[in-house]
Amino acid sequence: RLHLEYFAKNDHYDISGRTLQSDTITNLLFAGRNISASEEALASARVIGTCLATGYAAGHLAAGVINKVPDFLYQSARHWPNNPAVIDEWGMVTYAELDALVRQIAANLRALGIKPHMGVAVIGRNSHYFIAQCFAVMECGAVVIPLSNEITTDEVNDIIKTTGLHAILADQTTKAHFSSAAELITLTHQEWRLCFLKNADDTMPFAAHVKNPALVRFTSGTTRISKGVVLSHDSISER
Repeated sequence: RLHLEYFAKNDHYDISGRTLQSDTITNLLFAGRNISASEEALASARVIGTCLATGYAAGHLAAGVINKVPDFLYQSARHWPNNPAVIDEWGMVTYAELDALVRQIAANLRALGIKPHMGVAVIGRNSHYFIAQCFAVMECGAVVIPLSNEITTDEVNDIIKTTGLHAILADQTTKAHFSSAAELITLTHQEWRLCFLKNADDTMPFAAHVKNPALVRFTSGTTRISKGVVLSHDSISER
């Protein structure tokens, strides 16, 4: 038999965060009248004030799961470790394998001097190594500028001049020329060079005008002049 009663003045009840989570679909949150609850409980929780509160809570839960772009990869590796993440000329790479590669490269980059708030250009051919290098730079807390291996020396110099870049990470197929005195990161199928730019100011954060910057996307458009758009971890996570 159903028994209903009013709460005493200033009394309240709590709604568990687990009522907002899907039992079968990963990364899916519910709010408002869609939460998991009995008919009796929902009779009270369905009102607008509670719906707003659960929506606000769902937003906080989502924000807490993804703090930076590489978290998307780590989350996928936990849920689908053996699923294909990338297929390139070397074959299939699973989420677990890409996760491990990113963490390994990030550890190497930190040891070599890559720090948070630096700007690092990654220049290379399309491959899972290129993807891993970009993720690793962001994992270090630095801002990545992904560039094609077809980019010219003049174009690279223009980007260095206009952005205040700190370092360049490039594979052996890169056509642009820069300092040969670079640390070498050796991977299974490719070799990558890391070059710190001589005039870079390590005390000057890269893209400081953007909160929590993650990536700079350069395009020449129709003007043939490179223009960069800064994307933050937050803006990418919201897409």
